[in-house]
Amino acid sequence: LVDEFFCDGSGTCSSTPATRPCTPYVCDGKTSTCAAECGGNTGCVATSVCDRSQAHKTGVGECISPSKVALVGNIKDLQDEVSMQSLGTTTRTHIRLSKGTYSFDFKWSGSVKLNIVGDAGTLFKPAPGSTEPAIVYVQDGADVTLQGISFTGSLANQSGLACQTMSSGLAWLTIIECDVSNNSNFGVTTNRCDVVARRNKISANGSGGVRITNGSGTMTNNLIISNGQKGGGSAGGVELIPGSGKSIHFSNNTLVDNIYPSNAAVSGMLCQGVLTVLPNNIIFSNATQNTKVLATGCNFANSLVPQGGGKNGNFSKLAQLDASYKPKISLSPCIDAGQATTATVIDVEGNPRPAIKNGKVDVGCYEVK
Repeated sequence: LVDEFFCDGSGTCSSTPATRPCTPYVCDGKTSTCAAECGGNTGCVATSVCDRSQAHKTGVGECISPSKVALVGNIKDLQDEVSMQSLGTTTRTHIRLSKGTYSFDFKWSGSVKLNIVGDAGTLFKPAPGSTEPAIVYVQDGADVTLQGISFTGSLANQSGLACQTMSSGLAWLTIIECDVSNNSNFGVTTNRCDVVARRNKISANGSGGVRITNGSGTMTNNLIISNGQKGGGSAGGVELIPGSGKSIHFSNNTLVDNIYPSNAAVSGMLCQGVLTVLPNNIIFSNATQNTKVLATGCNFANSLVPQGGGKNGNFSKLAQLDASYKPKISLSPCIDAGQATTATVIDVEGNPRPAIKNGKVDVGCYEVK
């Protein structure tokens, strides 16, 4: 609650302040005013949730009206809420998951539209003995947005997240500020789906980091590292094969230390039929038996890539990254080397991009200067 003085309608201000609730935002203790944005769920009242699905445009999240939010703390309540949303028997648009581990077969299809946001420390794991292809499996017609959740520890031959349609219809998968790590198969794999991935960490997944086939995709500000140790796909880091009439937007991503254990594929990134330009990416220190890091077909611009050669502003130098894969200030050639973009106004950590108004953009998922 905040106290505010209001005009009485006759041209004078009342001497007695009126109390106004800040809901769905919290009160800013430093200024004694209501907050107008959120960086996470703690920026909203306990019955609301911070939706950051549009933060790439605004730089901040939006607290959702409590009347539109379901508060969930266990698998049964999550199942019940998903069922109500798929049946159209609720007006709630968002599900807020309290901190904890949720172990279940998360398989969603049909007309369900979900926007699930986790508190810090929310983890999805597969149900014991699960035979699904991924911890989260999105199918025909479903539209699923997942924010602030970790997906890890899949069973043998399972991926972290998968989206696939069996007919001519579509499915939609959006992942925002998630951690997809240490899964047996792929981190994210899609076929005939539209996928959006923003500000995620995708690491140490056995078959590869991300595979997008026969569908459109947007990938911006993702850290994709140390994937592909066991092989199984066509690239250790990222595989983009959108198919006829589909487009891929791929910008300001960092791909480092991905691997492929044989000479059967590439370690870093593979593109087939990708017609769009891929700006401001780092493809560095990926390894394979025959040192084949990139397949032909990736049309990079202003990116650090093997054999960059200066074409389209690309370059091939030591990336000079620190232990967290951030470009080192004053050392890295990635700083201020990117092209202007309207794809995002923040980096993987939510820092302004560019860091200085009207400044140049850093290459990769971090904006450090």
